[in-house]
Amino acid sequence: TATADGITVSSSVAVTVTDSTRVRLYPTEDSYVQSTTASTNYGSSAAMLFKPTYSGSPDRLAYLKFDLSQLAGRTVTSAVLSARTAITDGPLTVARADLHAVTSAWSESTVTYANKPTMGATVGSMRVSTTTEYTSADLTTYVAGLTAASTPLLSLGMTQDGVTTDAVIVLVSARESNARPYLDITLAPTAAPASVPPSRIGSVAFTNLATTMEKGTTVAAGTTVKDSTGGAFTRAQVTFTSSDATIATIASDGTVAAN
Repeated sequence: TATADGITVSSSVAVTVTDSTRVRLYPTEDSYVQSTTASTNYGSSAAMLFKPTYSGSPDRLAYLKFDLSQLAGRTVTSAVLSARTAITDGPLTVARADLHAVTSAWSESTVTYANKPTMGATVGSMRVSTTTEYTSADLTTYVAGLTAASTPLLSLGMTQDGVTTDAVIVLVSARESNARPYLDITLAPTAAPASVPPSRIGSVAFTNLATTMEKGTTVAAGTTVKDSTGGAFTRAQVTFTSSDATIATIASDGTVAAN
């Protein structure tokens, strides 16, 4: 803002602050499958369902996939998956949902119960309830291992481990909804180079030397040498010469004599 003669003018600039150590990723693909409709693909659905089978009930499994390629080789210090969930049917109002590693290939547009990928080890868990809300699971150890190995994809399956009559149907908002799942990742700062190249010489200037001297007098001149950034430069070898010895001479130690 500037003011003059009773007139005020102003200007503003919108500044966006970024943090290269924090990354939020959204699923590139997600879907769910159901045993009673084994050939049906639900890849375009705005919601996913999961509930393990018990006593002949349908088996439902949800799948999510994230692209980790931009994190290859980086050190992950935190990885938290958040998803909007709700228990829509079952005997419990609060339950645990489990996330499994999925290493076999699958596609959102083609996955069905008949060709579903196999779920591997449990890599995290989250709390779900009858309240529709975002809930989170800590996947730090698993995601850190993937990025350290430069694995480009995080593929997950969602179910409930070890349940029987207490199984519940859980609805998860898909990436096609307005409440997408997301993965928040914190990265260790990129380390500085192990060694910094030496600075370069930038300038040299006399000190303690006036531009006017009385004939027959001497003065011990000094020098200041700086690097290209303006800092002290100590690796220089300084030598002296006079452009006109009839006016003044300078010795190797910097002593100037006016002739």
